[in-house]
Amino acid sequence: MTEGGTSAPPRWTDTIQVDDRWRAIIDRAMAPVAADRFADAKSLAAAVHALADTNSGTVAKAPKTA
Repeated sequence: MTEGGTSAPPRWTDTIQVDDRWRAIIDRAMAPVAADRFADAKSLAAAVHALADTNSGTVAKAPKTA
């Protein structure tokens, strides 16, 4: 419930189709409780690349910086 007693807005997954494996990564990254999120960006990147390696999608590699 939001302030004023109204219900929460619809989840983002209610309006867009996302593979359940991607949804799990996104939900974990956006978890309301910090302890439920990825520990750091490196952990998030590892999860994204591991999923991309399963041929479920493609992820562009970040350009190398000088």
